[in-house]
Amino acid sequence: MEQLSNRLCRYKNFNSLSTNTTAEYIASLQSFEVRDSDVFLVSYPKSGTIWAQQIITSIYELDGHVTEYFTNSQKMPWLEWVWGCAGGAYTRRPSPRLFTSHLSQVLMPPGLMDKKGKIVYLMRNPKDNMTSYYHFSKTLAGLETPQSFAQFFEWYLTGNGTCLHLHYLPNDDDQEESRIKFYKKTKTLRENVIFNKFQQFLGFLQSLYLFSDN
Repeated sequence: MEQLSNRLCRYKNFNSLSTNTTAEYIASLQSFEVRDSDVFLVSYPKSGTIWAQQIITSIYELDGHVTEYFTNSQKMPWLEWVWGCAGGAYTRRPSPRLFTSHLSQVLMPPGLMDKKGKIVYLMRNPKDNMTSYYHFSKTLAGLETPQSFAQFFEWYLTGNGTCLHLHYLPNDDDQEESRIKFYKKTKTLRENVIFNKFQQFLGFLQSLYLFSDN
């Protein structure tokens, strides 16, 4: 584990707060047993992760699941945070298990390629994402504070400073749409992966709100 600063460390291009994980733990995820009923919300930071986490946990609560936990981080814990799995806690969790993660594909459990666990991959326009991440880095005490937006822009592109290496980087709406079409036309996504644009999902939620209001 490479120590980037007093509070930040890096393992195989994955940056994290030093208090949240260890190299040994992330490496151990290569033998993590995935269940067919598992749900993984995967995203790059500041893509709307907590918002999506709230939606997913609320859906499962309707069927009586994860109601024994109090907070979203308990209901849908971060896979890469070592304290969440203390004493084999993840193994003992009843199905369906819900997980959140910022890990890239190479660090995720290989079992996801063999099992039928559901994967919700959340993406956000990189221009909006970078702006949100910049302000977040300036306010969160655990992250390295950028001296300027220009410096943060460099971090964002290179995976330095407080930034993770990018999962993807479409630089305009046309390229983003092309990437979506590419994913849909290839076998990159399997039937256990939910792929939807934020605007479409937001429209669906608004339609539910209007229906319930009538």
